Amino acid sequence: MNLNLRSNTIWSTAEVIVSGLALFVLFKYVVVFVGIKGLGLWSLVLATTSLARLGDLGAAAGLSRFVAIAMARGDQRQAGAYIDTAFLTNLILYCVFGAVLYGPLRYGLSFVVPVEMLAEARSLLPYAIASFVLLNLNSVMLSALIGHQRTDLKSKTVIASVFLQIAVVAALISAFGLVAMAIGQIVQYGFTALTARLLFRRIAPASGCRLIPIGFSKTAFRDLLGFGLKLQAASLVSFAFEPLTKFVISATGGLEALGVFEMAYRMVLQVRHIIAAPLQALLPAFAHLDETDPSALRDLYEKAVVSSLLAGGTLLSLLAFASPLISWLWIGNVNTTFIAFAAICCLGWFVNLVAAPAYILGLSRGHIGWNVAGHVITSFAGPLAGFVLFKTFGGEETSVAAAMGGLAGGALLSWIMNCRRFRMPILPSGQKFRSSIKMSLIMFANEPKR
Repeated sequence: MNLNLRSNTIWSTAEVIVSGLALFVLFKYVVVFVGIKGLGLWSLVLATTSLARLGDLGAAAGLSRFVAIAMARGDQRQAGAYIDTAFLTNLILYCVFGAVLYGPLRYGLSFVVPVEMLAEARSLLPYAIASFVLLNLNSVMLSALIGHQRTDLKSKTVIASVFLQIAVVAALISAFGLVAMAIGQIVQYGFTALTARLLFRRIAPASGCRLIPIGFSKTAFRDLLGFGLKLQAASLVSFAFEPLTKFVISATGGLEALGVFEMAYRMVLQVRHIIAAPLQALLPAFAHLDETDPSALRDLYEKAVVSSLLAGGTLLSLLAFASPLISWLWIGNVNTTFIAFAAICCLGWFVNLVAAPAYILGLSRGHIGWNVAGHVITSFAGPLAGFVLFKTFGGEETSVAAAMGGLAGGALLSWIMNCRRFRMPILPSGQKFRSSIKMSLIMFANEPKR
């Protein structure tokens, strides 16, 4: 089976570049019409709804791994059973969560949103919940394409959905304000979930996937749940990082500081994703090679580490140096807080990026203990230290530096310990490193095959 790594890498990179440019345009629209405080408010409402992840059963968390294994064994029908089961589980689960948690979340906003903006925040909550439900259904179907080694199709779908989102927001924002942002996300996620399902049915006709999923399988549910509950430990902790970090920044610096952080954080994430997005293909590729060719697995892992190190260091360094210009273009002035936040985020996410292949290796092998340990440091130690250090020394930059330090520290722990567990080099050999420098920064130019 061709792992399709060349096409997957090219289209994943294209997806991130297009999404990054779209994010620039989208945030520019939002800042012009509703201001940075409005952007901070929407960010805070979304962070609040994301706490619903605390009850996730993890049914879809390892879907791409199971689809890849089923495909490696030539069993499309089993792959389809995994996909339908994950879709139906998430549909029921998050609809119930949305209904049950609406009241508590609505009340909880009063603790994190200023009184003068509370009514607007509460009016956005139903849209945020609907967006969150569709996001999780969208994730299931994109994972199905990734598991089939067709990350390229996944990326093409996301690119189309980004243009659709921009069109919706541009058409509605002058009349509806932040609600237009919410509607744009809902349309985007709904379109992506439907399109990805249609594409999977076309490329895997023997899977039995119908347009409307009805193929719930108890066996598939047990497999997904068994592995998913392991992943859920990591997922629950990791999803706490962003809300807790934003709550700390909001509490210490206010909504304007949070709005600036949101812009810097998303900007850095988009550039990081240029390198990280192709790494999505590693999980199904590692799982496939573990079944068919373990020696090729080590070679692929080393290439991924070198590519992450070289490309990530180059792009994130350039981004940090370009942040004053970006601030002027995006915000309208050279915002020193934005520049500081951007530089700090670049450092934290660089370490996380280089550690990503080892993290994914743990997922592909089904051993995630050190991944969970890393997330604990990232999600709790960082934000907590940020709050304490702010109270001691002051300055919003202090809170952000502590949070990003926690991100880097957690990534280092998972990286080192996973490499020891699976007997992989923490860094590739000098020969491997030198040969990789001569290659294009596009990873995996020579595709391993079964």
